[in-house]
Amino acid sequence: MLLCATPKSISTIMHNLGKHLFTKSVIPPRKVRNTYFLFILLFILFFYPQHLLCTILHNVLDSREVEAAKYDLNYIGLDGNIGCMVNGAGLAMSTMDIIQLKGGSPANFLDVGGGANEEQVQKAFEILNADPNVQAILVNIFGGIMRCDVIAVGIINAAKEIGMKKPLVIRLQGTNVEEAKSMIDGCGFRMILANDLDDAAEKAVGVAEIAKRAEALQLGIKFEGLSI
Repeated sequence: MLLCATPKSISTIMHNLGKHLFTKSVIPPRKVRNTYFLFILLFILFFYPQHLLCTILHNVLDSREVEAAKYDLNYIGLDGNIGCMVNGAGLAMSTMDIIQLKGGSPANFLDVGGGANEEQVQKAFEILNADPNVQAILVNIFGGIMRCDVIAVGIINAAKEIGMKKPLVIRLQGTNVEEAKSMIDGCGFRMILANDLDDAAEKAVGVAEIAKRAEALQLGIKFEGLSI
């Protein structure tokens, strides 16, 4: 059946396979991603003529994932409307779980890692901010090796460069957290600080639902400088 399928249908099958592997597997997300891409390449090279290769790869590979990979960010797109930026695969999984428990739906898995720099954080924020499916962004950082002030600087720089199109909820804990919060408070942008992950998820789900309804009804509601 697969041999008779079109490039578009094959890309759909492959994309769904990747989501299934990611959401159901206990394998670390980086290994899932690498295994998934390797499987795609081997399948296409074995079964399909060369002239179809570019067409299928273009359909299968999410442009956001390609862009994230350039900056060594672990990104996998999902179907929800709450963008997530987290450090650490385990924390990312628990963040997505609690979003779902609160009645929301994560739009992605995005792990900036333990040693991300300001440029990587800025790019991660830009990817989430540019996603038309994302209606709110949740940043959840537990700073050990990853310093909270680096996260703050990256987000603020991105906001200054491209603006803030989405409501943003931030939960920070760990190294240099007070410095980071001071930066956020004084940056001139409206960013919602949360006390813990439970509080952050509840606020992100709530504001995403408000944004979704307001956009659908074309109400033009503004979140203190953010127009919806």
